[in-house]
Amino acid sequence: VSATLAAPEVAEALDVAVPDWFDADRFAAIRQRDDNRTDGLIERLNRYSFINPLDDVDSDTLVYAVHPAERDTLQRQFLAKDPEAFQAAHLNALTYEEQHPDINPFAHAQTMLYHLLLVDGDAGVDELIFLFRSYQNDRQLAAMGRILQTAVSTRHLLEQQQDDAFLTRFNNLLDQMQARLAQFRGQWDKSLGLLNDLISRPTLSDRLRPYVSRALGYSLLQTGSYVESIDRFRQALDQFNTLAGSEDAYGNMEAEAAYTHIALGNAHMQLAISARGGFRSVDLTRGSWLGRASDFVGFLISFPILIYLSFYFGLSVWRPAFWPVLRQMDWIIARLFAMGASHYKQADPLLEKHGTPAEWVAADERRAFLYLAMGNVEEARKLFVRLLDEIEAPLSRYRQATVRVGMAET
Repeated sequence: VSATLAAPEVAEALDVAVPDWFDADRFAAIRQRDDNRTDGLIERLNRYSFINPLDDVDSDTLVYAVHPAERDTLQRQFLAKDPEAFQAAHLNALTYEEQHPDINPFAHAQTMLYHLLLVDGDAGVDELIFLFRSYQNDRQLAAMGRILQTAVSTRHLLEQQQDDAFLTRFNNLLDQMQARLAQFRGQWDKSLGLLNDLISRPTLSDRLRPYVSRALGYSLLQTGSYVESIDRFRQALDQFNTLAGSEDAYGNMEAEAAYTHIALGNAHMQLAISARGGFRSVDLTRGSWLGRASDFVGFLISFPILIYLSFYFGLSVWRPAFWPVLRQMDWIIARLFAMGASHYKQADPLLEKHGTPAEWVAADERRAFLYLAMGNVEEARKLFVRLLDEIEAPLSRYRQATVRVGMAET
């Protein structure tokens, strides 16, 4: 028999925003009732197996974990009985959490999000998007999974609170995030299935569609469908540009357009590498008279290509250090690398104007890897060194590690 049926008086006293864990002080604060029943209720909750006592570093403080199934049942019953009181209770809990944050920032963010979604659904969705992207930028996959699971856990309660339009948007957003998490875990085929299903839904909103289009492009790129991925990225770019300046948008459309330009640059670079047969290997004849003679002949033969590339890569292509790159360069490959550089160049001013400081050098980082992929090691090394020495827009630890890997290849 459920504990809620065995002890209805306990359930009634728990018409509060039941936390997933508590101690006596936290439990008293969220109940907001001066009835001297807090200690007795905790004892009865333990007796009826609603909760489990946990070991704590402070031996004088007992901490309890609430069983998820019982918490779920209590919240459903409370919401069905008094929706206004239910929302007020979660607002009270939200206020308490703001004033008494958990020392673990991830746990604090999860708890805050849970209550916020049940107090103000739209504000909760905005916070979910912010947290998911923040963890995504730092590649904190465990945190991405936990914050997503927190949002999923509110779904059944939101079904009692919100209208169909909100629920459709919310469910589509969660599915898009599930697909993105699968991508970061390297589950590209799984993400491709999720995204193909999502993008075919007539209920997919215009504000979410460009994110789904771009994510689909990522999966297509990783599975070797280069041309299809470029088409999806272009669709996403058009959709982001259409939403620019609109109130009906998730986030900063100009910055999102910039990241889509970067995605297009990556796709063209990967297609060039594939067409050429992989990364350019180190030429052991470089520096010898035979190597220099071969490079000069290549320079003369490829003179029209050099003129073309100079519009995208500047004067560096005229230096002898660049000439070995021409040995594995034809017009198709040159154009693909040039298109990649063009998209990175278009992304750069957008990120400097509309991105955060951490995003200002994102295009430069990709440009460095483009130089490396072409075989222009000298220019790649210069950019990697500059990125590592950046002060105004310092790289995150993850990005520093990525750049150092690139630096090691030079």
